[in-house]
Amino acid sequence: MDAKRSVLLLIFAVTSYLLFVNWQQTYHGAAKKVNSPEQSTVLPEASVEPGAAVPETTEAPQGQSPSSENTLLTVETDVLRLKIDTRGGDVVEAALLKYPERLNEKDNPVRILTRNGGHHYVAQAGVVGLASPDGKQKALFTAPQKYFRLASDQSVLVVPLSWTNEQGVRFTKTYRLQRGSYQITLDYQIENKSNTIQKAQLFTQLVRDTEHAPEDSQGLGMRAYLGAAFSTEDKRYEKYNFDDIREKPLKLATHGGWVAILQHYFLSAWVPRSEGVNRIYTLTPDRYIAIGIMQPMVQIKPGSQAQFKADLYVGPKIQETLAEIAPGLDLTVDYGVLWWIGQPLFWLMKAFYS
Repeated sequence: MDAKRSVLLLIFAVTSYLLFVNWQQTYHGAAKKVNSPEQSTVLPEASVEPGAAVPETTEAPQGQSPSSENTLLTVETDVLRLKIDTRGGDVVEAALLKYPERLNEKDNPVRILTRNGGHHYVAQAGVVGLASPDGKQKALFTAPQKYFRLASDQSVLVVPLSWTNEQGVRFTKTYRLQRGSYQITLDYQIENKSNTIQKAQLFTQLVRDTEHAPEDSQGLGMRAYLGAAFSTEDKRYEKYNFDDIREKPLKLATHGGWVAILQHYFLSAWVPRSEGVNRIYTLTPDRYIAIGIMQPMVQIKPGSQAQFKADLYVGPKIQETLAEIAPGLDLTVDYGVLWWIGQPLFWLMKAFYS
């Protein structure tokens, strides 16, 4: 009995030490800085037909000027504060209001997505097709206001963005945020008021520099995983680090699926809501990587419309929540080499506190 107690105490001591070192790195680490690129969208190429195998890598569009504060919308719920750039309609900042950067700085929340302070990490959603808003010169969407905040009597916050091209095709991106949730629903509607058939594909992607975040070092020579991950109908969860992306770009076709970037306690992920064959891809523009997923192509006849849907998750790794969003997304909660200690300890603590 004494031997078992000693082993348990040793396991508890080692785990406590690792957690303490981890906490120290999280709340007292210094961030590395890189130069942020100009505002641009790294575009995958459209497929020839719906369900085509994979996109080809293309260069980042050139000649775009950096966005200013005048193009930014602020969107705030009880748990999230987002910055959405109307130049393209991308989410360029996501602050987690319930998670302070340091324990004594409650007004300084952790920022997962950002393109400030030399760090570049954004969530993009756009359309590949003729005269789309995501060409070499990104379109400037319009919104009814600059600041959106979830009121005390609201459960859902709706943020609509719209743009109409010269042919009369109207593109509307609508973000929906719910109270208490880190899941953001994107509805992308295309209304074809032109005289010709329009072809379009929705792509959703995460674009990031490859610098390590300050909280990734864990001590004892170990480093928490910082990199991409994806899921297909054949592989529920597969890591794909930044070196893998540069050495061997992903080109996968799957029903369902998702793509993500993992960063210690947090992650961002795009989950498509389509019934056809999606295409998972990676791109490597300059010093950055992109991992994305493209939905099947649709043809939109004159006078008709099409709608795409996808979910963006930006938040903490909460297993129960992630499991409800997409199959295998909860597997991003990685216990590392000490999984045989961490996993049972997690379930034990969960049972105790419940």
